[in-house]
Amino acid sequence: MAKFKLKLSDLNPNTRSRSEFVFLPNGHWDKNKGRRQTRAFAECFHLRVRIPWADFSVLDLGCALGDALAVWHQRYPSAKLYGCDVAETAIGRCRETYGQVAQFFRSSFEEIDGFWDIIYCSNVLEHFEQHVEIAEELLAHCKVLFLLTPFVELKNGSPLYVGAEEDSHHVATLYRNTFDVLKRSGKASRIETVTFSCPDGGWGLTRRQRIRWIIGSLLRNHYIEQEPLQILYAIHNAAWQLPSFLSIRTRPDSVRPY
Repeated sequence: MAKFKLKLSDLNPNTRSRSEFVFLPNGHWDKNKGRRQTRAFAECFHLRVRIPWADFSVLDLGCALGDALAVWHQRYPSAKLYGCDVAETAIGRCRETYGQVAQFFRSSFEEIDGFWDIIYCSNVLEHFEQHVEIAEELLAHCKVLFLLTPFVELKNGSPLYVGAEEDSHHVATLYRNTFDVLKRSGKASRIETVTFSCPDGGWGLTRRQRIRWIIGSLLRNHYIEQEPLQILYAIHNAAWQLPSFLSIRTRPDSVRPY
């Protein structure tokens, strides 16, 4: 199989150099509560997924400052935890804060090398045009790939694309069937999904906020876009034939099944 090669369009701002800048101490990530958001997404994940193994390995790919791995450690203290990010700045800070909890290394999608029981990739792939190809590459390095992304994120009712909005770092809209091609190609045995609100992570609305949002949109005669939700994909590597105990524990989805 040909080695994966990441391609960014000229307008895609999600470069390695930007990542190095974002994770500087007291920089963009810290000022915009990125650490709190990372932890909130991980906590929402663990409300919906139960890993049955006592001893397993996890790679948090695109780990930022490592805060999700602290949540993983609380839930599964015997798990072998690893984190990687493209930014050396981030990895240095991860080691300082969570070096006793996990092992960290710098890597891009293209450089990833190794195999883990689980790869956890939270709110990363919406930054790249090649999100499907990236998922295919990651699946080759794990038994099950967990992806979290915004669900049907729109701008003025239209899907996102590179250059759709100035200074926007989300360049792709993801749907429930976005990664189904991995099943059709035989790379994945099954893909499970669940959507959910994560207000503490800034990607969802509380009940009160939802009512105010709808009323405000109607009064201003604005287009009511898809409520900000997260979608969690569990993509199972077809080579491993994992039993159903890795299935996501879901409640019926409250949104239309794109």
